[in-house]
Amino acid sequence: MLPGGPPGNRLCIAQRVGNEGANLKGTDTWPAKGLSWYGVSRRLRSDLTRGAPFSGGKGGRGDTLNGCFLVVIEAPEKAGDGIAGLSADEHRLYVSCPGANEIRTYDTKTMKPVAH
Repeated sequence: MLPGGPPGNRLCIAQRVGNEGANLKGTDTWPAKGLSWYGVSRRLRSDLTRGAPFSGGKGGRGDTLNGCFLVVIEAPEKAGDGIAGLSADEHRLYVSCPGANEIRTYDTKTMKPVAH
């Protein structure tokens, strides 16, 4: 079974990760100086404080959840090109990216992009 159980036992939260003025170190957890990550934190429905990790997921240092964050957009800190909304079913996660004028689609098991 996948970490976090079957897809129905997980949920996704849109989130922004910053670097606090380049004071945070660790490329697997924090963006580079001057950048922000906009993405999705995958969590357990039964306990939102626990992550549902996936291969290639970011996070793990400080108070972040290990391997549970998907970077959807990397942008300059002040760009404001965030995520406008999420939708999901058992197999697909849809992420609205207004700055790119598109909806990006991901497999809910692997969190890998899905071709349209």
